[in-house]
Formats: sequence, structure tokens, C-alpha cells
Amino acid sequence: MRRILRTILFLAVLCLTGCSSEDPQSVAFPEESVESPSCGWTYNLNIEANCPWRISSESPNIRIEPSSGEGSSTSVLHLPENKTYDDITFRITVISEDGTSSDILTIVQK
Repeated sequence: MRRILRTILFLAVLCLTGCSSEDPQSVAFPEESVESPSCGWTYNLNIEANCPWRISSESPNIRIEPSSGEGSSTSVLHLPENKTYDDITFRITVISEDGTSSDILTIVQK
């Protein structure tokens, strides 16, 4: 009888300590920055994630398809042609569904 009670107690403690926590949400781009040509560009954005995410950009000229997803995935980034003689810097942000994890990709268009 004591052996059965010890086994039940052991399993209860194991379940309470081993099953109670969920992995924190995590999102990231594999690279910190990339350079793009000035003639317009289509680029595959790799997202490493263990949760739902969304992507945004401060520039209205950039299209990202899809701009949201779940888990590790790829989105396509479309940059317009750079008709200036200056470098243009864009920042793309990916953020987890709960807002606890985010990452920024910097794109410099020459």
C-alpha cells in the first residue's frame, strides 16, 4: 500500500513540475541586415518562430506577403525601385502574437 501511495505522489509531483509551463513565444529573422539593389527587389523573408506572428514596416512602399503567419515560415518582400542617388534604409519588424518577442531586419537599398 505504501508503495502505491509513493508512486501516486511521485507521479503527481512529476506532472505538476513537468507539465505546467508553456514555452515562451519566440520570433526572429536569421539575419540582422541585408543589402538590396536599387532596381527594385523581391526577397524571401525567413521567419523563425514557435508561435503566431505578424510583420510590419514603417514604409508604405514595401509590400510583404503574407504579413502574418504561424511558426517558422517565409514571406515575400517587394521593394520598389530606388530612383534617388541616396541609400535608403528600411526596417522590417516581426512580432509575436502576445508581443513578448520581436526582431528587426534592416534592409539598405543602394
